[in-house]
Amino acid sequence: MNNSIILDKVLSVIDENILLDHYEIVKKIYIETKYTDQDFNKFLAVITVGKLTLRKYIRERRLYFAVQEMINHPEKALVDIALDYGYSEQSAFTRAVSRTYGKPPAELKKSKQEIPDNRKALEDCLSDKSRLGSVLESIMSDDKAIWQEDSYFETFIQATEEMGFDLPTCCIISELSEKLDIPFAGLLNMFFDMMIDYHSDPNYIPAKIECAIDLGIEDSEELDSICRYYQCEYYEVTKEDVIEYRKDHNQ
Repeated sequence: MNNSIILDKVLSVIDENILLDHYEIVKKIYIETKYTDQDFNKFLAVITVGKLTLRKYIRERRLYFAVQEMINHPEKALVDIALDYGYSEQSAFTRAVSRTYGKPPAELKKSKQEIPDNRKALEDCLSDKSRLGSVLESIMSDDKAIWQEDSYFETFIQATEEMGFDLPTCCIISELSEKLDIPFAGLLNMFFDMMIDYHSDPNYIPAKIECAIDLGIEDSEELDSICRYYQCEYYEVTKEDVIEYRKDHNQ
């Protein structure tokens, strides 16, 4: 099975099973392709320069289908659509729609505007040959022994699994290494040493805790609840989100 067929198969498996939860979809991807979610997480994070993971793509794809159903079947109750597509309550679906498409569900239904197809956007991204093209070809190769010999990708994986860098950070460091003409591995080690020194500072405050303080949140569990409610990362939460969340939860 060549690379393009594998990728097309993965995207089709996601679409065909979009109503299932994330873990069930991942199982079906593995059954069809023998590739794990970790394989595709790394692949998508690299090809989109840290902007996308498999989990995020599935979440965005699920929202796309939910909005399509909302527009094409205006007679269906919004709460039923929200529950069908895995949202815990209608308000969470409403927030996701507003955040992604810039309009609440009622306005989208009324305007019947065309919703961007995120699968098409991803396929366009994958068709664009980038500086990481040869590495990506190796990642998706039927013969995994090929990419295991690629020192660049080995360094990339080492940074995530041993140094604790996330994929978006690795992508940024990789781009910076090219601009500065510094070997990728060397720059990673420099940043790793800086990170250790910074974390060793007695005045160091983790980014998540600092974000919570800035948002006026004293309990980290509340920040986690807000992230689940809006289906977002902690650094995407705004003060307005906190206010609305507390209103909805009578806090």
